[in-house]
Amino acid sequence: MAHAALSPEGRIQAALLAIGCSQRQFADIAASMQIPVSAALVNLCLSGKREFTEWTSKKLLDLATELVAVRDYFHDVPIAWGASEGEIGRASCR
Repeated sequence: MAHAALSPEGRIQAALLAIGCSQRQFADIAASMQIPVSAALVNLCLSGKREFTEWTSKKLLDLATELVAVRDYFHDVPIAWGASEGEIGRASCR
């Protein structure tokens, strides 16, 4: 069952759709920001099978809001949400 649009899970899902960031990419970004989530947990919660804890939903909502702000600030720059720090470093050295 899908979550309501105003639930934390619904708001996170809407933000990810708006910026073109997959659930896996979001989970990877969250993990790199020291938010302890896995791609499986994000998938379960955003598909309506589970709910995030209050702490996790707050952290992930904050992160989603920041990602939307980054996209809005750099609106003319295509953002590769799935690129890792290592991939970015290798690309800039070429």
